[in-house]
Amino acid sequence: SRVAAWVAQVKDHPALAGYLIVKEPSWSGISVAEMRSLHDAFRAADPNTEHRIFADYGDSPHFGTTANAWAAGIADVLIMNWYPVRITQGYVPDAVKWFPKMRAYVNAVTPGTPIWVTTQSFGATRYDERTPTNAEMERQVGEALRYAGADGLVFYTWVNALYEHPLGTNPVLQAKIASLIAGIRAGTLVVKASYDTTRPVMTRLAAWWSTSLRKYVVAYHATDIAGIAAYQVRWRVGTGLFHYLARPGGSATVVIAFPRGRITIQARAQDRAGNWSYWRTTYRY
Repeated sequence: SRVAAWVAQVKDHPALAGYLIVKEPSWSGISVAEMRSLHDAFRAADPNTEHRIFADYGDSPHFGTTANAWAAGIADVLIMNWYPVRITQGYVPDAVKWFPKMRAYVNAVTPGTPIWVTTQSFGATRYDERTPTNAEMERQVGEALRYAGADGLVFYTWVNALYEHPLGTNPVLQAKIASLIAGIRAGTLVVKASYDTTRPVMTRLAAWWSTSLRKYVVAYHATDIAGIAAYQVRWRVGTGLFHYLARPGGSATVVIAFPRGRITIQARAQDRAGNWSYWRTTYRY
């Protein structure tokens, strides 16, 4: 009931881009039905579709689930917050994991909906967030473009009581952002193939004799925030040359007929960003 009066104050302003109807609904407990009601109220008050309706979401790991639902009829543009720079953890490299899932969900449920990504351009000590370096800001922009397929970028520039170090007080970072924006508009910004340089971790490697197969079974497993793309397994007798098996892909076991002797077995994993883990080793006799 209040929307029409608010809209009447601004709908004829030449600088109006549109209306932000919700901010991080999963944290506030706002339902899809309530967001649709807001959307309809704003559109009824301003039928001009050039004035788009925006919804600002957080919690990308749960995007598209009942905990952080997205559906048709909510907004013309989805804004996703992306705050990866931590005081205690450094740069959290999980855009490669969550952004593609978010983009795929939006493409399936609301095809054609633009995604804008709000990067972290501030520091907030109370939330374990520090001001990003120029390199970290460039990485955020690159990951938004590559992994989320971002159609737009958003930067906080105003003073916020919750953020002790806003962008508006950081001229060095302001200059960096201006250069990034100029590069995007000119088509000269080079986005790296991958910003994920973290190796996977091999969590298991074991080998045992299978009486039914009359061969050794080698089992292995690795973890990585970006997901595992492939494994590589190799073995050798004594100090001889290693025999490499074809990459078993995402499988977790391989069967090998070893000759007699002291057998060294090793396995490693590659994540979706191309990083290889260290070799993990076990032995059979």
